[in-house]
Amino acid sequence: MAKSRVSLIRCSSYRPHKVYDAVRKAIDPLGGINSIIKPGNRVLIKPNLLSAKPPESGIDTHPEVVRAAIRLAKEAGGIVEVGDSPGGSVKKMADVYTGSGIRKVCEEENVGIAGFDKVRIIRGIPVATAPLEADVFISLPKFKTHSLMILTAGIKNVFGIVPGLFKTECHKLAPHPASFAKLLVDIYGYARPHLSILDGIVGMEGDGPAGGGTLREINLVAASTDAVSLDAVLSRIIGVEPFDIPTTREACRRGLGNGRIEDIDVVGGNLEQFIQPGFKLPKTTLYHRLPNSLMRVLSLFLRIKPDVRRDLCKNCGLCVESCPVGAISSTEKGGIEFDYGKCILCLCCHEFCPENAIFIKENIIARLIRT
Repeated sequence: MAKSRVSLIRCSSYRPHKVYDAVRKAIDPLGGINSIIKPGNRVLIKPNLLSAKPPESGIDTHPEVVRAAIRLAKEAGGIVEVGDSPGGSVKKMADVYTGSGIRKVCEEENVGIAGFDKVRIIRGIPVATAPLEADVFISLPKFKTHSLMILTAGIKNVFGIVPGLFKTECHKLAPHPASFAKLLVDIYGYARPHLSILDGIVGMEGDGPAGGGTLREINLVAASTDAVSLDAVLSRIIGVEPFDIPTTREACRRGLGNGRIEDIDVVGGNLEQFIQPGFKLPKTTLYHRLPNSLMRVLSLFLRIKPDVRRDLCKNCGLCVESCPVGAISSTEKGGIEFDYGKCILCLCCHEFCPENAIFIKENIIARLIRT
């Protein structure tokens, strides 16, 4: 397999001109935007939208990164739409577009928002047709940790083409991290982006990908035509071997991209200059790193589970709605309770909670092993 290329460009703020320049510089070593988009091409730009929080929350792809991608696509003659499908109801999707600032950018740049309501069933999974029918599919992942997959970036961002609440059904179909990683790679294989542009100006460490994580300035815009290679480079930046990320390992095994650092040409900036010492990984990383034989023994003693901060919970019901196995219910007193006998530790509740009320709780044995 020929070497793939990942471009790393330093960008210190979300000022529009700085972001535009960084995104353009990141794409230029890949052949430039005109090598990817031809005049008249229909272009679907997919940010990472998760929550209706404002841009400074660092949860969603920043609007200025979306704006830069829109402008470059238009300059190449593309006919542009922006679209994603965050988990939850149709109303939640509308709220996320507005709260994240993406709707405003689309209005200012005079581009439409693509509906993800039309689907095609592929091997039992509903997939939005918009990215499948576009001539060019551009993915704009956010650089964040993920409590189930360790890292969410190039490969994981494509999961957004599965509409709304169908995502929870995917967790039911693949209840364990290894099987879920395979399902994510299935979906990635259905709609591999022609270009991935990473928003890593402000990233997230700890128990991401939502409010449970901690923001961290990384000052990075990255780009690649191979999202697998992009993820491999990002894992090295946070101190993780590429094949310790289950989606990278699985995608490379299937030949969907380069996951080996030696097969990747890093351009634009020096990889070593972007290394993040002391980067905090999710608590659940422990489950990925221990051998299966050891985990079978330690699972009798380890306890990692979602729990609720009752002072923050607004009883909105989103966690109840998003739980794929019905392990969460509302109580008569106006709170929620977990049925841990049903819980599959998919952590959808933790990811989707808009109030950051659900956190990952570990017992003392898990804490001791992790530290």
